[in-house]
Amino acid sequence: MKWIDLGDNSIFLPNITGQVEVNISVLSWGLGLERLAMLRYGLTDIRSLYISDIDWLRKTPLL
Repeated sequence: MKWIDLGDNSIFLPNITGQVEVNISVLSWGLGLERLAMLRYGLTDIRSLYISDIDWLRKTPLL
C-alpha cells in the first residue's frame, strides 16, 4: 500500500522566503493532481510532466 499526499499546503515563513528577498510569510496549496498523473503514466520524476517532449505527447494515450 502506498500513500499519496493530495490537497497539500505549506506556509513559508519570512526566515525562509527572506533568502530569496521576499520578506513576508507565503501560503501555498495545491491539489496534487501531478502525483496522480505520475502514477497513471509510470513517471518517477514530477518534472517530466512539464517538459515539452512532443514525441512523448504524441505516443501517450490520454486515458
